[in-house]
Amino acid sequence: MMNEKPILSIIMATHNNGILVSDAIMSVINNMPDACELIVINDGSTDDSDSIIREITQNNDRIHYHYQSQSGVSAARNRGIAMSQGEYLAFIDGDDLYSADFFNIIMPVLEGQRYDIIAYESTRSLDDFIAAQKNRPQNIIETDRAEILRKTFRASHWQVWSRIFRKEVIGDDRFPETISYYEDVSFTPFQYVKSSNICKINSVLYYYRDNKFSVTGMHQENDIHDMAYALEKFINNVREHEDTAPLMTMAMLNCYVEMRKKTRKMRGYYNFSAEEIALINNLKEVSLYKNIDKKHKKFYLRIKLYQLDLLFSRLKHRLLPGSGEKM
Repeated sequence: MMNEKPILSIIMATHNNGILVSDAIMSVINNMPDACELIVINDGSTDDSDSIIREITQNNDRIHYHYQSQSGVSAARNRGIAMSQGEYLAFIDGDDLYSADFFNIIMPVLEGQRYDIIAYESTRSLDDFIAAQKNRPQNIIETDRAEILRKTFRASHWQVWSRIFRKEVIGDDRFPETISYYEDVSFTPFQYVKSSNICKINSVLYYYRDNKFSVTGMHQENDIHDMAYALEKFINNVREHEDTAPLMTMAMLNCYVEMRKKTRKMRGYYNFSAEEIALINNLKEVSLYKNIDKKHKKFYLRIKLYQLDLLFSRLKHRLLPGSGEKM
């Protein structure tokens, strides 16, 4: 295999994960076949991550390690893509775990060279993760592209680590390095609409560890900007590719609701800047009401009536101090 290109490149971005990065790496290499490579990108860690990673990766020519000054998870993943040799790309965060069954289940699917995206289940519960490996139920693989697209865009769970992508489909697309949050939202859905063949494996193969120190465990004003960035990308995509509107509408409405929620958390009530209001008006123009489920029709009405929504929230905030956190 040393002189052959790997089938799968696994890209791990890590920053100050300490001993957890050891667990993450071992969950990959303990069962990793020769047809795979692991690329670890240390994004400027200031703890003992560097020494931990070097100790594990030395003398293993299927692991490639790169240290860079802190530039963010998007830059780290993009560096990993640039270094990758595989026909397919997978992603794992530096504090998460692959199932012991990951490669046994994934490799036969990859070797068939049929799919552009292979998605699988994940869990935030360690008990459920352990139970899934003990019980090992029969794997059910969904292959109906239209149904997978409908379910995926309706749920809008865009975490990049719960999928494997054909590198050729990704092409020149990269994670946006100008934002620090919601980078998956600005990347994953656009790979789906480019893909001809998709499958979903209904097995739990990934454990997402809740880390209170991670960026996803915090709320910042920039989160609103980053979601607005993703929302604008959706809007532009629909304008350029009108046929994607039925799918993109569900994703856009989910983005709007998330952005709306963030304004409440950061500003005390639903409150948009002039730029954000202009974005909402653009969203109103491209969103569809037909062919969306009841939940998203409710979201759609929130956009159409957003001015009343803002007025009510502002009044309630003034009359009942503290109520903005409970709305």
